[in-house]
Amino acid sequence: LNCSVLFPIGATIITPDVPLLFFWALIIYFLIRLNESQHWKWWYFTGIVLGLGLLSKYTAILIVPGIFLYILLSKVQRRWLFTIHPYLGLFLAFLVFTPVLIWNYQHEWASFMFQSSRRFSGMYRMRFDFFFQLIGSQLLMLTPFIFMLAISGWIYVGKKSHKEKNDNLSLLFWISLPVYFVFTLASFRSLAKMNWLAPAYITSIIAGVFWMQSAGTTWSNRFKKWLKPGLSFGLLIVLFMHLLPIVPMFPIRRGDTWTGWKELAQRIEKMKSEMGEDTFIFGHEYKIPSEITFYTPNHEETHSGEIIGEKGLQYTYWTNIDELINKDAIFVTSNAHRYRKMKKLQAHFDKIEEAPPLVISHHNKLFRKFYIYRCYGYKGVNQ
Repeated sequence: LNCSVLFPIGATIITPDVPLLFFWALIIYFLIRLNESQHWKWWYFTGIVLGLGLLSKYTAILIVPGIFLYILLSKVQRRWLFTIHPYLGLFLAFLVFTPVLIWNYQHEWASFMFQSSRRFSGMYRMRFDFFFQLIGSQLLMLTPFIFMLAISGWIYVGKKSHKEKNDNLSLLFWISLPVYFVFTLASFRSLAKMNWLAPAYITSIIAGVFWMQSAGTTWSNRFKKWLKPGLSFGLLIVLFMHLLPIVPMFPIRRGDTWTGWKELAQRIEKMKSEMGEDTFIFGHEYKIPSEITFYTPNHEETHSGEIIGEKGLQYTYWTNIDELINKDAIFVTSNAHRYRKMKKLQAHFDKIEEAPPLVISHHNKLFRKFYIYRCYGYKGVNQ
């Protein structure tokens, strides 16, 4: 895993995937202990950790059909379906997840809508280009060697577990299946993010190592020969990716999540001191406002698209629009995803002035350009 780009780089970024992968791996460990001991207590540990996984990211729910298929198709494990323990485990997961359900009930099921109908609202026609983008992103983020190792191993253990009725191999196959199925299917209709398949690789890479060591086929033997160069190539890519934030070499536009934030925070602090302490700060997406909050010394409260009647994601629920009426503001956008609806922005304020842009360059190359606007007299969203 650490020879791929996806896992070591992902572990350095604060995202819901980090705790999700931890709890996903912990569930797999508990299921292995269940298989070895046949003790009912592991169902309760699994249920609690499933709830924690769901609190991290809703993708955790996909492990449930995988567990069900694993239990259903195993002669040894099938008996659990006729006991109360797996169902009480699910109930524990539900209890742990209850705060999310309560919040959604109070807020029109906002996060569930975002992760379902709103996220896939454009899924009305086939998009083969999205599928190939998903495959390309996996080759990039895992490296071709590890990606092919994982998929070959996963297919191999699926076949072998069916022939030999091996529960450990069966677990490796079925836990990954729902993730592969759901997001591969979705990729034919919508753009699937490169990290969405990550949980499936935890078991698939284990399966890949097993396949490489035990299959004895021409293809698996070639992978043994390619092991050292394949992993070495992956480690070099990982090292290179870790160096990019420290030693800027070339701009990567929207993929750059680290360049220029300290400089932007300093500029915003200076502008706010000039405009007055009541001045609020906003952008049109979540990235710029959140980075400004993180890098400003006082961790300034920021806002997003909800200020101008657009989607503000979580900011929609954090912002009290009425408290901002008649106040001045600083609006920030960037060349990575520049906001161009200036007439709409103007409609929500008495006056707007464009400040000098903040240009971030290294080695005479443009890495990022921030466009900053002084906005006077906020009118609210109903304009």
